[in-house]
Amino acid sequence: MIEYIHERYTLSRALTRPTKANEHHTDAQRINFILMPVDSERQVALESETRMVYVVSTETEVVYVGEAYTDLKTRMSRGFVPRRHYARTGHARGGYKGYKWIDLIEPEDANSLTVDAFMFGADFNDADYRCVIEGVEGDLVHIIRANDGKWPAYQNEIHFSNQEGAYATAEAIYETIKNFENE
Repeated sequence: MIEYIHERYTLSRALTRPTKANEHHTDAQRINFILMPVDSERQVALESETRMVYVVSTETEVVYVGEAYTDLKTRMSRGFVPRRHYARTGHARGGYKGYKWIDLIEPEDANSLTVDAFMFGADFNDADYRCVIEGVEGDLVHIIRANDGKWPAYQNEIHFSNQEGAYATAEAIYETIKNFENE
């Protein structure tokens, strides 16, 4: 198993500030986000550029699993900004429409989604190790499918590979997520 640090965040909806340029935009065209740590002591995922697997969940199901090599705020921005662009123009930005699961965030629910970040050590920041973390991501999605009976609803792609330690790490991450759901 590959060692990791786990942090949990709530993801809630916010709107970009009204300006002259966006005063006629709908809420979908101005959507933004707020990430709040569940344990305020830890905020490594928000402050550090590190390789991670992140899991987005509602109260009842995992909706998306992603892999990133950046801090969590930047990664979320890279999904929200194209989503706003798509809502405003109807056109994808470089072929990307942003996170489809953004529509699940309820405006009146401050804690409508949870983001679990699983950060790996500095050794994995090297580009040669991306395939290992992608292997964890792929194995985790497969484990979710095997245990929950369905793929995460907004999962677009996964990367399978037979990387040493990836499956055991994905199993441990799945157990962590399930243990939080049962609390």
